[in-house]
Amino acid sequence: MEHFDLFFSALAVVVFIIVMAVARRVRELEKSVFQLRAQVRQLYKQSGAEFEPAVDKKLYDLLSSGQTIKAIKLYREMTGKGLKQSKDAIEAMQRGEPAPDL
Repeated sequence: MEHFDLFFSALAVVVFIIVMAVARRVRELEKSVFQLRAQVRQLYKQSGAEFEPAVDKKLYDLLSSGQTIKAIKLYREMTGKGLKQSKDAIEAMQRGEPAPDL
């Protein structure tokens, strides 16, 4: 019985380490995606081509660094929307959807 307890304890530790490594990599990839989206928007803006309404790079910087609450506050300032609408918009942006109302 003790061998099973030791085995499952070791297995739990290994699974935890793997989950943490995957979560870290996902955060890194999300940050890269947000940065690339901001760069693409900037390039479109510089070229004069239509893409999406311009989004303040600071908003994407906040999202990519995990500062969701600050991003919601900035979005509210930029758009004049309420808290619920701003939260929904930020969550949509985190899913990779276009930035609404910007």
